[in-house]
Amino acid sequence: MQTLKLSLLHLTRVALFGMLFINATSSFGQDYRGYFGKRFFTEFNYSFHSPFIRNFTDQKYTMYQVDGDNQLAEKRQWFNQGVRVGFGYGISSQFALSLEYGLDYSKLGMPSEAVLIDPGMMPYTVMHEAPSMMTHTILIKSEFCGYMGNLPFGLSHDIGLGASLSSIKNTNYSFVNANGALTQYDEITTDVQPIDFEATKPVLNYIVMYGIKLRKPITKSLLFTTGVKYFLNLGDFVQRELPSDVNNDYTLKMEDAMARQRMLSVIYGHFGFTFAF
Repeated sequence: MQTLKLSLLHLTRVALFGMLFINATSSFGQDYRGYFGKRFFTEFNYSFHSPFIRNFTDQKYTMYQVDGDNQLAEKRQWFNQGVRVGFGYGISSQFALSLEYGLDYSKLGMPSEAVLIDPGMMPYTVMHEAPSMMTHTILIKSEFCGYMGNLPFGLSHDIGLGASLSSIKNTNYSFVNANGALTQYDEITTDVQPIDFEATKPVLNYIVMYGIKLRKPITKSLLFTTGVKYFLNLGDFVQRELPSDVNNDYTLKMEDAMARQRMLSVIYGHFGFTFAF
């Protein structure tokens, strides 16, 4: 819990810095009257990406999902999705600053050698339903376009800095136990479970982002937005020891898998709407 609080504090600091930065620069470009007299804008976007890099490069990571026969079957995920919400301010017709929040959903492939150590039993490799991962992202962005542009209209480029926090959803996953039977967390008769949610450490990444987008006007205030973004995810991949009361390595392997998946999540597409006011 303490780790989660510290990680959330990092994201909060990024957001506060962004707000102060936008406020400090708002005094520039006073002669700029905005897009049809509007200098502020907000964005709402649907975001998507394909983990094809992970799928092709990390063959030792296996993803299982429950099939129609209520059995675990190996099935890779090729499409992840999320949402983006942003708020920006036009400094000039060619330059704007904005703050963006994103929430992404994905499934997590686990290392095929991850084992569970159950007291009184031999360690065994776990076949586990792919955990659900959520990633919260905050970015401070500068947006610019050519001398003929009039932001937020037209073709523009984004450069962003920020941070993301990824964690696993605590839910009743299915897995194959030591006896080869499919079971769920609420059916476990011992104190050991594959994922110890209390001991799980969220994965914190620092982000450098470049994006290109196109906005087409629908009205004088509403624009359709589409684009693509490229992410460089930098994080702390130093191995850590599990707490003394966690007697299996599956939780630690899951953290490594989260860090690996975030590092390889590099290309995102998006579309949505921009509202100028």
